[in-house]
Amino acid sequence: MNMLQVMRERISPDAVLDWVRDFATPMNLLKAGAWLVYGCLVFAVVFTARYFLLQADELARKAVAGLPGVRVEFPLLEPELVPPRAFLDYLRVVDARTGRTIAEMKDAEIRVAVLPLLVGKARVSMAGRMFGGIVRADVASGALFDTDWLDADIRAEMVELQSFPQVRAYDRSMTGFLDADASLSGPWADPVSMNLRIAARLSALDMENRYPVIKGPRIKGFTIDLEGGKQDNELQFARLDIADGEDVSLKLEGVVTLVPENVGQSRLDMRGRFLGTPERLAVSVLDPEAVNMLKRRQAVPVSVQGVLERPDVRMK
Repeated sequence: MNMLQVMRERISPDAVLDWVRDFATPMNLLKAGAWLVYGCLVFAVVFTARYFLLQADELARKAVAGLPGVRVEFPLLEPELVPPRAFLDYLRVVDARTGRTIAEMKDAEIRVAVLPLLVGKARVSMAGRMFGGIVRADVASGALFDTDWLDADIRAEMVELQSFPQVRAYDRSMTGFLDADASLSGPWADPVSMNLRIAARLSALDMENRYPVIKGPRIKGFTIDLEGGKQDNELQFARLDIADGEDVSLKLEGVVTLVPENVGQSRLDMRGRFLGTPERLAVSVLDPEAVNMLKRRQAVPVSVQGVLERPDVRMK
């Protein structure tokens, strides 16, 4: 029997059917199906990753183009495939009208999550030096690559307050540090309308004294801890604790109603209690009963109303 006859016998229909019957056990079929799904998944991940990485620079620039009032600048984005990431010398947000830099992240590392791409969602992690400190952010688009929507988790460590344009506009002499954990959600082209949850600490605070309940032209050495959030145009403070590390302590909660067109005109409605020595207060603004309460080391009820630029602080 020659080789050709042997091959014909082995690949005869009967032989093939016998092999299929032997192979087609439930366990073998399950293994084959699992390997097929795994192969398809690997192919899809690699294909999707390569496509998005090759198009990364163009896609990134399209995603940030046309944002109202700002321009986002960064050098050529050349990501790595394994792991999927890119390094940038800088990532800069510029006021489109004045050309001034609003925010800048230096020595930025950007990582792209591949698996969310398969379900139509882009997720990017960023880390770098920003405002004098370290900032880390996990940013995701909406469903079906809706880049108009943004979900972000942000962590800031030892950020310098004086680096924020909004802080300089409020008090050019203010200094201090910010540590914060925040979550943002909403249309990123309209940051004022985004919802926010935040827990933060401001330390080594040194600022102009605009609050008559504390003596002196400046407020120094204070620490501020806060927990709250923003929904629509309301900042809701579940906790706002102010302390100087000695004997002054102010605990507040309440609402700040934002005026986006003029933040300084945002309305305050905060209430809480104050503890401290009378000698450290501008006694002329205190009710005599409040002074007596402080001498007895009792907490004095406090309300903060008016607008952000000219707060009306009352102790009664």
